[in-house]
Amino acid sequence: MAFAAPAASAAPWACDGAGYITQFDGGNPAAGTAFNRADRQPDGTYDLTPLGTVPAQHLNAIAFRPQDGFMYGYNANLDQIMRIEQTAGGNATFTPIGLPPGTSLTGTVVGTVMDDGNYFVWQNDVVGGAIFDVSGPTAQLVSNVAVAPGSVGFRGDMAVSPVDGQLYGVGEDNPGVPNTTWGVYRYTLSGGTIARGARLADAGSFGAGFFQADGKYIMYANGTTGPPATPPQGAGLYSADFTTGQLTFLGPGPVLSNVDGTACANGIALTKDASPRTVTAGTELTYTHTMTSRALVDAPVAFSDQLPAGMTYVPGGVTISPQIGTGTIASAASIGS
Repeated sequence: MAFAAPAASAAPWACDGAGYITQFDGGNPAAGTAFNRADRQPDGTYDLTPLGTVPAQHLNAIAFRPQDGFMYGYNANLDQIMRIEQTAGGNATFTPIGLPPGTSLTGTVVGTVMDDGNYFVWQNDVVGGAIFDVSGPTAQLVSNVAVAPGSVGFRGDMAVSPVDGQLYGVGEDNPGVPNTTWGVYRYTLSGGTIARGARLADAGSFGAGFFQADGKYIMYANGTTGPPATPPQGAGLYSADFTTGQLTFLGPGPVLSNVDGTACANGIALTKDASPRTVTAGTELTYTHTMTSRALVDAPVAFSDQLPAGMTYVPGGVTISPQIGTGTIASAASIGS
């Protein structure tokens, strides 16, 4: 079978911090896999926008590769790694780029792109996982990965943090114990093995997980596992606070047997929050815009925001509070009314 480089009409996806979520219903496999963009709203919830469907097939282990702007996934029906390209109209197309010999993978369940651009996928503690070079027209095997002795691998999705470059994922607190609780853990990938470290937050049956540029971890709960593994609010999107270990419910979603997620957190992301959430006529409302950059190169940013109809700008009500980790701000924007 021959495989092609990205089509001339294919375009990379914007590295803007948006999430991408696949939805697959094992009870209706003929419907295939829905591919959606997840955009954060001013009230903290997320809206899903359909971008395409893989008909009658299960696409999983999706991951955004900042190095080329394409996403990658695993087609469990074809046992092929897929490159997810963007059409001129902004929708998704799915191109197989092979599965090189030398692995025992079948139906891989989770995946992420590491800092070096390689695509890491994981099936289970018995089969293990593998790392692939997807920089060319066909995928190439870099190495196989096994679970470290005495450790356990992933049960839910995994993602690399843009803040510390470490690997995080969802696992069962007590594997093999019925109705065990789940948690978000830090993992170490080294020397061909994966080892689980500290537990950082509560979790449930979370099939999708991705980081925002600000380091916040967003997850989608499938909602198909009974208590106590499923969060009280059921299926939908949550954020995990690694400091307090608590979950915050961001909005409901359909109950599905399988979901997966990714985002490009290594770019410039803008979030907008409103406080208070409800106001009466004549009272003040404050919008807070937070711009975070984890990009590998400097980039100019132009920003504007239009007040909704019926609202009036309060003179002197805009302030800029830059917080710089590394790098510099070349110039500050001028604020008008």
